[in-house]
Amino acid sequence: MNCTLKDKRAFVEYCISLTEDSIANTQRLIKAADDEAKGYGPPKDRYDGFINQQMRRIAMFSKQLEEHNHNLDMLRKINLDMIHDAADFGAFFQTERGFYLIAVGLGTITYEGTKVFVISKSVPIFESMCGKKVGDVFEFNKIKQTIIAMV
Repeated sequence: MNCTLKDKRAFVEYCISLTEDSIANTQRLIKAADDEAKGYGPPKDRYDGFINQQMRRIAMFSKQLEEHNHNLDMLRKINLDMIHDAADFGAFFQTERGFYLIAVGLGTITYEGTKVFVISKSVPIFESMCGKKVGDVFEFNKIKQTIIAMV
């Protein structure tokens, strides 16, 4: 796949769509746990296990929702009209092992049959690629990669 700026825009929009889906799903899970807790009735005692379990689920899902919303904000901050000259936030580039988008930690996404690693600036591999340009080599976990193209 030879990527263009159009592909970068489409891929980021795809990531935004995935994140919005995650937000909607997490909101449904929070509501379901809340409905279960309310449908159970008043706690049997102050150590009621079922109510406590539902409250822990709501807290866990709320934390996930917060992370999804943060990811969505970060994805929307990417300048889609910019072709970066070096690996940094918002850069979309190709190596011989696949494509990278430096934005948020979504992991590996297959998009139109192509593997794209969506990483944040806080992961260790970013430290080895930060500031690298087309033709530069970076190494992570004893694997060397060359940046072939910036999109």
